[in-house]
Amino acid sequence: NYTLGTSDSIIYMNTTQVLTASLPDATTVNGIVYTIKNANSNLMVIDASGSQTIDGVRSLTGTLGQSWTVSADNDVWLVLSSHSSSA
Repeated sequence: NYTLGTSDSIIYMNTTQVLTASLPDATTVNGIVYTIKNANSNLMVIDASGSQTIDGVRSLTGTLGQSWTVSADNDVWLVLSSHSSSA
């Protein structure tokens, strides 16, 4: 599991276990953009901070090859793009 920080931009979730990427409080990183890809995990979870949401939901889940680019906008997270590939 991994908590994203201000020096992160592209995160590859790369293990055969279920992994959770925890987003920071959107109000403290307003405007930051992260791309998170499931490179080798059975299941990847992206969790918003506290009661914040990611396009209206508390978390995103994806299987191998799924990726999302998300951005902090005031007190919420927005999905800018999503993609699914075989790797």
